[in-house]
Amino acid sequence: MPGHVLEALVEADLTPNPYLGTHERDVQWVETVPWHLRAHIPNTGVDADSAVMCLEGIDTYASVFVNDAQVLSANNAHRSWTTSPFPVTADGWTIELRFDPVAARGQAALDAHGLVVPASNEAKPIGTQTSPMTRKPGYQFGWDWGPRLAGPGISGLMHLHPWNPQATEAPAPPVCTVIHVDSSLARVAVRRHEGWTLDITLEGYDVPYTWAGNEVRLERPAMWWPADMGEHPMYEWTWTHLPSSTSHHHVLGMRTLAWVERPDGWGTSFQLEVNGP
Repeated sequence: MPGHVLEALVEADLTPNPYLGTHERDVQWVETVPWHLRAHIPNTGVDADSAVMCLEGIDTYASVFVNDAQVLSANNAHRSWTTSPFPVTADGWTIELRFDPVAARGQAALDAHGLVVPASNEAKPIGTQTSPMTRKPGYQFGWDWGPRLAGPGISGLMHLHPWNPQATEAPAPPVCTVIHVDSSLARVAVRRHEGWTLDITLEGYDVPYTWAGNEVRLERPAMWWPADMGEHPMYEWTWTHLPSSTSHHHVLGMRTLAWVERPDGWGTSFQLEVNGP
């Protein structure tokens, strides 16, 4: 972990690989039972009276306990969560995540809604298709190209921080778009970055950058290329919102894509251009 329960079961040879043959039928029970995940975290220097945990992704219906006291109830895999504060102890904390069965919680919400909500991607009878009621990636409930694998899990990093009573809820994380890249310069447009600090690394090394208005600029970038066209370096971007003790991570390849449509002898060209002409 982070990871999903089914992935851990497959890795431990407790269930077959659901992507081989028709084994997805043999693992449907995973979403029908509760799961408890427990771990002990030592105190390696948290100097405060209270602490909180920030969870970047929890999928989906889960209660979080710290030293047997409940500090969070989550029901949405598409957002981050912060627990209630809990005491700092010298010997650390026992963290437990108790996941409710996905289908049962979704069915309860559907029954309470009172109306049938069809979902054509779910291979279940109408009235038992619960994906519209569950804030969870829709593809996990099955699609024409993939099996139904809707079990629970931890879908993002977890951080423990000293509690700041003046902390505020983190705003939506920044959004980045590569708008230009060549061998000398990469320009990345950034929205919603106010209040966030940024660190960029590549293969574990810090990457220098500069701000130009709402753009981040990197000199002599390692350019990303598709398979068989070059290397695929991925920059690690870490945004930190200090008032809420929240961090946001994503990876970004320095590349541009453009559909090129130019008049030609047959009408108009239609080609995908990577990293410029």
